[in-house]
Amino acid sequence: MTRPRGLCRGRPITVKTKIPTFVALTLALAAAMRAEDPARAAAPARPADTPCRIIQAEKPQFPIRMLKEGVTHGTVRVLVHVDSTGAIIDLLVTAGTRQAFAEEAQRVIGTWTFEPTHIGGEALDTILDLTFNFDVNGMVAIEKFMPEGQPPVEMAEGYEYHACSLSHLDRMPTPLALARPLYPDEWREQGIKGRVTVQFYIDETGKARFPTVVEKDHDNLAAVAVAAVRQWRFAPPTSQGRPVLVRARQVFAFGVDRTPAT
Repeated sequence: MTRPRGLCRGRPITVKTKIPTFVALTLALAAAMRAEDPARAAAPARPADTPCRIIQAEKPQFPIRMLKEGVTHGTVRVLVHVDSTGAIIDLLVTAGTRQAFAEEAQRVIGTWTFEPTHIGGEALDTILDLTFNFDVNGMVAIEKFMPEGQPPVEMAEGYEYHACSLSHLDRMPTPLALARPLYPDEWREQGIKGRVTVQFYIDETGKARFPTVVEKDHDNLAAVAVAAVRQWRFAPPTSQGRPVLVRARQVFAFGVDRTPAT
């Protein structure tokens, strides 16, 4: 697991935790279908839908070197991609008040195991957005929230490390490799069209990380858009000459204009 690098200063934020939008939407859709279809009432019971669960084998510890420096509390925000087997595929620190807290959060996550999300008996990938609140008294709160009203991460005061917005960069990231989403002729013929908005991070090496769907007109289009962004590469983004983590957004248009008519 990598050490976070880069620096971008600003105003305070409230950090939250999330499960991917596609999981929440799948749950809502499944519930609506069961309510509207009388035939389903007599169908055999299916396995319960369950969210991804953290099996916390080890608790985070307050870093001793922070005590020596007189630091009494800290916060770290971490994204974790858990696959359908419960294995960690990727991990990214997106904000932290001190490097020592980020290192401890990464270390302890590496000792945990996970039970994956299950929808209709099928195991799915999940993105967890975890917030660690360290306190000198030994209490560490790990908050988990759904993705609602996430504030701009560049507005973070007192954070030694956090993601920047594109407006804080020395220049716009230079694309090095941009894979195009698949759009089969069959989908076009079936009338599958629309727009997909994907939010993602570009890390200090220029790699696109943790693409998530913000808006979508069709599940198939959302899936191919995310798959494409995962392959994107950029020149390393910088702010004041230093490599930084940056949050970006891309709108994909499939068979329609990129900008909706007003």
